[in-house]
Amino acid sequence: MKKSRFAIFSLCMFLTSMWVFCPTRAPAGENESQTILAVFHPYRQGTPHVEGITVGMHLGQANWQVAAPVLPPELLALLQAGECTISVQETTDLPVNDSYIAATLRRNGQVQIGTDGHPTNYEAGLPFPLLDQHDPQAGLKAAWNNRLRDGGDTRQIWAAVTLRDSSGRDLRSLKFYYAQLYGMHRVKAELNIPTWEKERVLYKEYMESLAPADIVGGQRLTKRYCQDLLAEEDWAYNPRTRRVHKLVSNLQEAAMGLNFLREDASGFSGHFHTYSWRYLGEKTILVPGIVKGCKVELGGRGRWYPTQPWELRRMVVVEAVPQTPHHPYGRRVLYFDKQTYAIFLSFIYNRQGQHQRTFFLSYGHPAYCSWNTGVDVRVPILIHESWIDHQAERATVYVSQKARYNQPLSPSLFTIGGMLFRGK
Repeated sequence: MKKSRFAIFSLCMFLTSMWVFCPTRAPAGENESQTILAVFHPYRQGTPHVEGITVGMHLGQANWQVAAPVLPPELLALLQAGECTISVQETTDLPVNDSYIAATLRRNGQVQIGTDGHPTNYEAGLPFPLLDQHDPQAGLKAAWNNRLRDGGDTRQIWAAVTLRDSSGRDLRSLKFYYAQLYGMHRVKAELNIPTWEKERVLYKEYMESLAPADIVGGQRLTKRYCQDLLAEEDWAYNPRTRRVHKLVSNLQEAAMGLNFLREDASGFSGHFHTYSWRYLGEKTILVPGIVKGCKVELGGRGRWYPTQPWELRRMVVVEAVPQTPHHPYGRRVLYFDKQTYAIFLSFIYNRQGQHQRTFFLSYGHPAYCSWNTGVDVRVPILIHESWIDHQAERATVYVSQKARYNQPLSPSLFTIGGMLFRGK
């Protein structure tokens, strides 16, 4: 029983994990700079408009056909089946920090995909702002854009994750505190952590379980390296033995009692080299809209679906096919937001080609989140994820109660000694 409880706790760490590297070309010319600026400001000349889709309208079983041009077929089928309904709001313009944009312009054209599949010559900013549909590496570059997007230098999250059946009944609920600190590739290079840079540590994650009682006090520490080929390192603190032990890391293992893989966190947090990546193009898609606040409501079948108004956004669409044997998935289709490169949607197909799972991610607008008052935060704040398994008719839903970005965090929190101190 102790082993089972501890295994459940150890999997919580990956519910919020989100995000390489390190000769030259001249800086971008004026025309190219304007093209790059348009990537970060896709709505400067106006928000998307699609015939038949208007602000304030509601979509459901009676009029699902209207949404056919702007919904992926997987979502259109769910709307037609009555799994959820959709209301529509105006598109939210949320450009990232100016310093991140400036860093992108400085290094444009200098960052390349190396022979090992890693970005070279990278310092900070968006590594590949301009994607070419004829480039066979465009899909992989889009994936790196997601990994290295402006997601804040630090994150602290108090959240709950719940396994829920198709009737909306909660089967298991866990609460935890999560923290993430970047050690390198920060826009303000003076904020990088020298010892982490030397080890090529991109970021570290820390988590402490808060509920239920059988896993309270459990802790987990993860070290994520810049190099995608290097496996992350994990340590866990067991409050019953008051000891820390190192774990064998496997991002493709299923979470015990939950319906997602460790690499499914934040839409995708796996290793790029274990997949074949293909760029499918750029499209205007109706997606769960950015919330004017930091709370999300869930509804539809099983209370699995985000019910905030949806909005039309420009999306970069990428397909990822596992290259490792015995992977439970046949392929993924990921929808990266063109403006922020956050993942809004992800669809999973099994090895028989059937649509098996749908992942939704919801974000709060930082200007409406009082938790970050006095701190410069201009990134979408992750406040919800739903990992829906249509075949098993279950979903795991993650909802944050509080999220603080860019607040100071001590590197000592992310140490084995820190775990022992907190565990007492």
